[in-house]
Amino acid sequence: MESPARTSLVGRDAEMQRLAEAFALSAGGQRAVVVSGEAGIGKSRLVTDFLSTIGDAAVVTVGSCYESQDIAPFVPIRQILRQLPAAVGAEEWDAAIAPVARTLAGLLPVGLGAGLEPDLSPARVHEAVDLVFEELSATRPLVVVIEDLHWVDTSTLGLLGAILRYRTSGRRFLILTYRTDDVPRGHPLRGFLHDVDRGRLATRIELTPLPRDAVAQMAVEGRGRMAEAQELDRLIERSDGIPFFIEELLGLADGQLADSLRDVVLARYDRMSEGTKRVLRVLAIGESIDHRVLAGVADELGIPGDAFEDALREAASGGIITVADEAYRFRHALSREAVADEILPGEKDRLHAAYAKRLDFAADPSVASEAARHWLAAHEPALAFDAYLAALDDARATFGFRAQSAILERLVELWPLVPDADARSGVTRARAVIAAAEAADRGGLTSRIRPLLDIAESLLGPDDARGRGELLLLTHSQAVSSGRVTETIAAGLEALDLLAAFEDAAAIAARARVHGNLGGLPSEAFADGAAHAARARAFAAQLGDSDLEAYVRSSLAVDAIEAGDERVPLDLRDFVRSTSFVSPEAELRLTLNTVDGLHRVGRFAEAAELGRNGVARAEELQHGRTWGTLISGNLADSLAAVGALDDARPFAERTLGLAPALDFAAYGLRQLVRLEVLADRLDHAASLLDVHADLVRHPELSEEETRGLRIARAELAVARGEQDVAWDELRPLSDDLSNDFPASEAMYPLFAACEIAAARRAAGARVDEAVGLAHEALAIMPPTPRTARWRAVTDAYAAPTADNWSRAVDAADHASVHRWMLAPVILHHAAALAADGERAPARAAAERALGVARSIGAARDVRRARELQARLTGGGSRGGLLTPRERDVLLLLREGLTNRQIGARLYMSPKTASVHVTALLRKLEVSSRTEAAVRAGSLLDDPAGE
Repeated sequence: MESPARTSLVGRDAEMQRLAEAFALSAGGQRAVVVSGEAGIGKSRLVTDFLSTIGDAAVVTVGSCYESQDIAPFVPIRQILRQLPAAVGAEEWDAAIAPVARTLAGLLPVGLGAGLEPDLSPARVHEAVDLVFEELSATRPLVVVIEDLHWVDTSTLGLLGAILRYRTSGRRFLILTYRTDDVPRGHPLRGFLHDVDRGRLATRIELTPLPRDAVAQMAVEGRGRMAEAQELDRLIERSDGIPFFIEELLGLADGQLADSLRDVVLARYDRMSEGTKRVLRVLAIGESIDHRVLAGVADELGIPGDAFEDALREAASGGIITVADEAYRFRHALSREAVADEILPGEKDRLHAAYAKRLDFAADPSVASEAARHWLAAHEPALAFDAYLAALDDARATFGFRAQSAILERLVELWPLVPDADARSGVTRARAVIAAAEAADRGGLTSRIRPLLDIAESLLGPDDARGRGELLLLTHSQAVSSGRVTETIAAGLEALDLLAAFEDAAAIAARARVHGNLGGLPSEAFADGAAHAARARAFAAQLGDSDLEAYVRSSLAVDAIEAGDERVPLDLRDFVRSTSFVSPEAELRLTLNTVDGLHRVGRFAEAAELGRNGVARAEELQHGRTWGTLISGNLADSLAAVGALDDARPFAERTLGLAPALDFAAYGLRQLVRLEVLADRLDHAASLLDVHADLVRHPELSEEETRGLRIARAELAVARGEQDVAWDELRPLSDDLSNDFPASEAMYPLFAACEIAAARRAAGARVDEAVGLAHEALAIMPPTPRTARWRAVTDAYAAPTADNWSRAVDAADHASVHRWMLAPVILHHAAALAADGERAPARAAAERALGVARSIGAARDVRRARELQARLTGGGSRGGLLTPRERDVLLLLREGLTNRQIGARLYMSPKTASVHVTALLRKLEVSSRTEAAVRAGSLLDDPAGE
């Protein structure tokens, strides 16, 4: 028989053009496109036809996700990595893979990776794959296609999210496709797509049904003639404009009818011989199958080799399957699903068993989970159990923690059906549940941890001290991460009691970590901390494990750092510099914590130095995109603190754009907002918050970052002259300051409250609440010389006399006080001197403030200093004293608008508008709105403040 002619791609010119444009833009760096649409809409066809236009201009690799391999980690990534050596050549591949071969050993073809790197995180795997892509795309474009994301495994999804955020160098073009009707509420792909849209990480192309003229064109190509109007109407009605259905309908003989779309999909199958139908049913069970595996399955089922090959040839010529890279697959997933529904139950059992026997997961561990699925479908739970154990080993080798957790849960479900499950696995069922919880913890599946621990507790035997101890270790760890001190203590002490009898290295290391966590608690929360600290150090020394010692030292430093002890982070810095670590992640984690600790005690210069070295070290260790990005966040904060604002910006941008953790992205955002405020780019600061509104409101954002963003919004509002808005942002922090606010972070709400008080005083509004919040922040600070400096600053804002401001300037002009806070304090001092009639000293102070602001690049304070100088020298009008927001208000006053109308125009409340108007009248020394309007013409055109 003849194969129905396949029509050309029609009605997709606009989509092809968008793909071409995105590919062209990849010349300047990475670009990505997500193609979506319902089943049969032509996603794969669009991508295939687009790739044909590229030719040899790029290296093209294609990976696919499969419904049957939903828990096997990195399925499409493995396919891509296995295609690349042949695609780019051995020499180029060897150069790209060499630096990360140990990291990716579990994902590479056998023999291409050696010696797995120890104790890795998924983020490290993400970075390693990205480095390979970057290297291979340095000289010519690399196109990476991943199809059918609706079946994606969670490990691949995490990797794709990371790579899209990295946006590193090289000509890379990613094309991702998914079927919209297979992504229900709660599907993991939904969260991924939300992040893609929020971060503008990819272009979205959604395919819709074809219009009438395109359907008519397909009809001409499919049948060689124009379709009559009634015939075309019928074709559109039956197909809903879906290209796959149109093509299948056109493949029917003239006059042939189909009762349903399922019949349409099966029409090609029905035209096949009985032998071919049997082979197609075999293929439908396995999705995309390597020739050797499929031939082995056929042999297992007693299908002769000649008959098998003839059937495949007929199926391919009949347009129902395709052959690529020595593998067979249905031309469309709908065809496979329809044929699979034709298989009878008994036949299905035999087919699954044949596949399970022929999938050699000893040679290719990535197929172990698929073999387990087949054994389950063949009603062989013990054999499925063994296959899942192999799949678990594979997931561990690829650091697919979410896959590990899912596989362990499936093993736990099978346990009652496998009499010797304990012997086969080497653990009890309860311990397997605990392992699933540990993997969920490392994979970020926080919602699964507690339910799994509850299950484990119900399964643990009364004499299983080790198992119960491990359960409590995880409970303790979760409590530490969440800041639940009572649970941290209770679970930690019980875990120590249960594990006391075990002297193996793993038990001793676990006890050292618990002792370290307990020893690092504040003395007022846990009186026995010193004893636990000593035990932690002793255990770490006993094992001689530098990585463990780094963890213990870092844990024990927390309370001392919050108490303002500068020696502790300096000791940590010396330890980082002098120690040889086994795990790069242990070294970089301690570096990150040490930079943060140095910053918290006011050793900004040392923090900046270690931070720069840490970023460079992360790059050297091939961890630049992960740990290097995290360290960049703390480095940006320290650079800003020493006054290197321009140097801080790229590190803050890197943190916001690339951070693998939500809180670090928020950390980068609030730093960027502050830097934009200091640069006097207030509209851009506001737009940053608008663009990242989803991040700001994310339900999983920590309290610390939620507070930090609130302070950043308050700083922006003050700069815009919106004192009421600023106070509304800051006021809620009063409750936090009396509870669990970190003492080392208290200067941020303190200084914001002080600046709000100064702005409200200038506007004639109450200042006592803002000053009170500043004093609340001061009260939680430890009794150190640094706190005394902050007290002097707070006293000046509370009682703004020239003498108080003089003491505040001396206090703020110290290396332990953020340099960007100095110029505002000097300006307040200058204004107080001017108010006392000390114009010459006031001018000198304004000049000093200008010099400080210029030296750090704080354009906002440069402008404010010049405005004050203009007023003090008489060289400019009072218009130079106006803030940008006050100029906006004055412009609207000139138009004769009321307070309500001004508020509506400037998106503020009438009360806030009234405060601005009152401040304007005072500044301009006029008694009415009319006088102000008269003065507006000359003031608004005055360049003195520029």
